[in-house]
Amino acid sequence: MKKLCILLGLCLTSTLIGGCRANTTDSVVSETKKDEMSSVLSLQGTKNTRDLGGYAAEDKKITRENVFLRSDNTNNLSESDIKQLKEKHNLKYVVDLRYDSEISSAPDKLNGIDGITYYNIPLYIPKEQMKELIKGNIDLGDAYIRSLDQKDTIKNIFDTFASIDDGSLLFHCTNGKDRTGTAAALLLGLCGVSDDDIINNYSLTYELIKDSEAAKKGIEKYGTDTIFRSSPEYMAKFLKHIKEQYGSTKHYLITCGVSQENIDKIIDINLVCRGDVIL
Repeated sequence: MKKLCILLGLCLTSTLIGGCRANTTDSVVSETKKDEMSSVLSLQGTKNTRDLGGYAAEDKKITRENVFLRSDNTNNLSESDIKQLKEKHNLKYVVDLRYDSEISSAPDKLNGIDGITYYNIPLYIPKEQMKELIKGNIDLGDAYIRSLDQKDTIKNIFDTFASIDDGSLLFHCTNGKDRTGTAAALLLGLCGVSDDDIINNYSLTYELIKDSEAAKKGIEKYGTDTIFRSSPEYMAKFLKHIKEQYGSTKHYLITCGVSQENIDKIIDINLVCRGDVIL
């Protein structure tokens, strides 16, 4: 259970006069602190699968459980893991953010499962950028900022988020840190979750993946664990850039071509009045 104090009855007045709809200025300060570890799903085949529900947003709202899940690679999921995702978390959609070469070497176990719709929408990290990271010429915050230039891809991802009718959507890359982390930050920012909560959500990743096989292979390949760290300052730099350059996550997504209709759909899908939910 998430360690959030939900006061029943909040939002009743605003619901009666038109609902407690969030506005998405990205300036909200959390009224409650989420226990990040409580969001980690207990699965045999992943290290970093988490529910993005339970975050305080604006206007007395909270992000819903079992709507958006973030994850590392799903290639080692067991049959019981898949059953849990379908039955307990009502999984209906998967967005795989990896390249074709990654998928070929480690296929998504959720692709082809009855009742689950699979999308592959790759976010790219250029080789030249990876070399600069390893050399220390740039940090991951800089890399995340550069990823914002992939506007067509970001539009595709968020249009897919807006298309879900029911059930939950899981999005993932290999370690569930960089591509997944920036997508999660944009999603939470759009819904009015505080920067502090977004940074905390991102920062947990290294603790969850540092002993994974993927991380060990990567450290052996690159000779450093730098690219596997999820230091708070990386995400803080990314969020600061969005505010300085675009004003808000919403306005950034509009520049990507995401329609106001789809922005509203994502917010409606993901948020609920705190008085209407018990976590």
